[in-house]
Amino acid sequence: MGIIKFGRGNLMLILLGRQPSLGKLEKICKTGIIIKEINRTGVMIVVKSKAVGTVTHYFDRIGVAALKLASPLTVGDTVKIAGHGSEFTQEVTSMQIDHRPVEKAKPGQDVALKVDQAVEKGDALEKIK
Repeated sequence: MGIIKFGRGNLMLILLGRQPSLGKLEKICKTGIIIKEINRTGVMIVVKSKAVGTVTHYFDRIGVAALKLASPLTVGDTVKIAGHGSEFTQEVTSMQIDHRPVEKAKPGQDVALKVDQAVEKGDALEKIK
């Protein structure tokens, strides 16, 4: 795939002038890394993250994000949602699985989360301590 360099807290993946396939990018994202940019020379700048989950869909009329969780999430947790040029922090106030309210969700589950701002597919959800 390329050369991986570490520096200044960021992880830089050099793709040697080739654009990665979508499958390779998805694999990188599932490891908890957020892609910051891919420049014209094929250098992808990514940041290691403690991602709790990823947005799979956004329902704009009701302000709800569908998420695939990679780590446990509980109502009352404070989370940061980042990606696609926007970033915001909020408390988890309402969460549902299969249209039923839940207090806790486990890794691997798909959950619906009421969000304060618009999000996009692929945005990362991080837990703030």
